[in-house]
Amino acid sequence: MPLKDIKKPSRLNCSQIHASVVLDACGEMGENDRTFRRHEGMADEIEHGRSKSMRRLAGVTAVAAILAASAAFAAEKVALPKGYEKWGKSSEKVINDKTSLFYGIHNIYVDKKTMPAYKKGGPYPEGSRFVVVQYTIRNEGGKPVKGKKSMVVLMTKDKKQSATGGWLFAGFTPEGKPSGIDPVKNCFECHQKEAKERDFVISRYADFKK
Repeated sequence: MPLKDIKKPSRLNCSQIHASVVLDACGEMGENDRTFRRHEGMADEIEHGRSKSMRRLAGVTAVAAILAASAAFAAEKVALPKGYEKWGKSSEKVINDKTSLFYGIHNIYVDKKTMPAYKKGGPYPEGSRFVVVQYTIRNEGGKPVKGKKSMVVLMTKDKKQSATGGWLFAGFTPEGKPSGIDPVKNCFECHQKEAKERDFVISRYADFKK
């Protein structure tokens, strides 16, 4: 082939090279910008989700606190049932665990309406009632015997008390005045842990007369 027919490669002038570089750079910047915006959008979504979860958790915590406060308020307004000493009465129960709220000796009183459900292990009808009378322990001849009355606790089935499993817990001094126990911390947490399957009643009828 004659040399004259061979075409010389075209040369780009400076302006063309500059334009090409600028276009490539702009294209890359545009892609980077789109990628950044996508990541920024994802970050916003994550942050929004986190904020929403935190608000939901704060709302749940606030509701729980309100319910607990309501349970405590209700406990302060209730009085011991008159004549509970004539209800069915358990034998003495000795608790030797000094870390327990019920360290000492106690008797359980169960009213007539509650007894049928108690024999079956629950569930309990609205208005069911238990009273626990607590005494200190004193040693007599090497055996634990009742000391002074130290505390009285009332447990009443009340569907309005959702923070404590539908039960109202109220504590009283030996004289029958409200003692200010925490219905959730001092009562329900233990009942929930030990007797959820028995409608939150820890004691059993089988042990009632032992």
